[in-house]
Amino acid sequence: MSESAPPVLRTTHAADEVIPLFSMDTYRYTRVFSGSYKWVINGTLDVETLRHGLDTLANRGTWRKFGARIRQNSEGDLEWHVPRQYTKERPAYHLTVHTYASVAAANLFIPTPTRDAPSIQPNMGPDVVFVHPDTPIKLEEYLDPAQDHPCFNLHVSLFRDDPITCIGITLPHIYGDGVGVAKMLSNWLTLMRNPNAPIPVLHGYDTDPLAPLEASYDFAEDLTTEKWEETLRNITSQEVAEDRPREYRTVYLPGSHVKRMRAEALAELRQRQQRGEAVPDFLSENDIIIAWWIKVLHFRY
Repeated sequence: MSESAPPVLRTTHAADEVIPLFSMDTYRYTRVFSGSYKWVINGTLDVETLRHGLDTLANRGTWRKFGARIRQNSEGDLEWHVPRQYTKERPAYHLTVHTYASVAAANLFIPTPTRDAPSIQPNMGPDVVFVHPDTPIKLEEYLDPAQDHPCFNLHVSLFRDDPITCIGITLPHIYGDGVGVAKMLSNWLTLMRNPNAPIPVLHGYDTDPLAPLEASYDFAEDLTTEKWEETLRNITSQEVAEDRPREYRTVYLPGSHVKRMRAEALAELRQRQQRGEAVPDFLSENDIIIAWWIKVLHFRY
């Protein structure tokens, strides 16, 4: 097995462009966890192509904020520190690569497609296949100026005997959510195909696009310390009450099944509209998946 990771610089950088976090980004809920997104891809991807695409993105207009570091100033407020220039010593992202002998050697399980119905399958495999052990998880690790760690962490696992590539993206939620990652992926893929291709600008580089909404809403009152502590107690109580070991599974949901559920839901909405009911006239596939998952959990408990 082989592994590579660029060194992390351990100095502070006063020349960075400093941008305060917007109100919604400082909401307590966004501070407390990081997210990991995992993909198993058929075929062996070229790491240099992945790297070149991200480098191009990080140096494209307002997408320079892609490589921002998160810091806490002397008043306790969070702010972005965007390097004026990205270098090998101070990259826009943290890339690690690990090569295994085979899929079996990594204990990786690749989900088997089921044609017409959802299925629950074993967990894909150890987290280390998708998240490098040195990847920061807690916000405090990103806040440490001595570490100077970028927020975007990309881990690539390759297999000498199998044409498979595993990709894991880990980042603090305060940096981005699923929608933001989707936009980044779309631009990344575009630039890997054509480095000179136009891409949408990143809105909200240093100006809060949701400022009017934030000005009319007090986020501090939405989740008081008492409510937050009660939520944590409920979560802890539920975990303590579980009398069996925690297990992880992969849920496979066929695209054809989602399309069928969406068509049925839209047909039902049209019928209700004809009866004079005030119902939406559009549902996305995400709406369908979330509704389906809520029903699954409801019937389970």
